[in-house]
Amino acid sequence: MAILITGGSGFIGREVSKILLGKEQEMVLFDMVPPQEQGKEGDKLPIVRGNISDWAEVCNVIRERRVEHVFHLATMLAANT
Repeated sequence: MAILITGGSGFIGREVSKILLGKEQEMVLFDMVPPQEQGKEGDKLPIVRGNISDWAEVCNVIRERRVEHVFHLATMLAANT
């Protein structure tokens, strides 16, 4: 079973994935934007590009990757008007 980290390309998502990687946890990162830098953890972690507001997309990842736990770290930024 895997752990899904929404917002996995963000600062906190990357840090959480580093900690879990040290504990040899299977993970999937989910984010709209792929990470700018991929270090050692980027080579080992699958990154799924998707939108957290598309519930069907999130459910598909959970089902296909056999996700057991979710770290929900994604945010939706609103434009200032």
